[in-house]
Amino acid sequence: MNQRNFSLTATQQQGLTDILTDVALLTAPFLSLATESFRGYERLVHKPKFWVGRIALANSPAGSSVIVKHVPPEHYPPDPKRIAPALREEQLVYQFLTALRPKFDRLPHLWGWKPGLLVLEDLEPLRQETSAEERLAQLADTLARLHTVCGREQNLYHRLRQEAGLAPYTGAGYPSAELWFGFLEGM
Repeated sequence: MNQRNFSLTATQQQGLTDILTDVALLTAPFLSLATESFRGYERLVHKPKFWVGRIALANSPAGSSVIVKHVPPEHYPPDPKRIAPALREEQLVYQFLTALRPKFDRLPHLWGWKPGLLVLEDLEPLRQETSAEERLAQLADTLARLHTVCGREQNLYHRLRQEAGLAPYTGAGYPSAELWFGFLEGM
């Protein structure tokens, strides 16, 4: 498979191979992918605690690519206790928002996940040229819908946080989640 814009150590190469195998397994119920479907991996973001990449696909109902967010390949598969909090939080948010479908569907489809790995729909091919005013109106509408739907799902959110082993959300520096959800329920 092709790797664009970077080179890997042998340990990273093995980790990336394991990640791709898991991507195929996680997406099988939806996309029927096999590792032979992967044409290339493009690293989009690499930070010490997580990477974001685009996997180019051949003959897939998901389109030409999927996005993967994962721990660095040299740490894959990860010890769940050592996964970066930001990646764990993002995983929780995608699980929560996916559970809200079809009431809220303005997000990339979550094709699959496991600790340290998210496989998401790639929205890059869907970009359209719109004016700043149109984008602002779309953002306002999306946020209004998100708040309306989320305000009624406080218990689900807290349950998912607990299942993920994350501390209760208090919005450090912001009003507590209970106050926020209570405000939304009153709308």
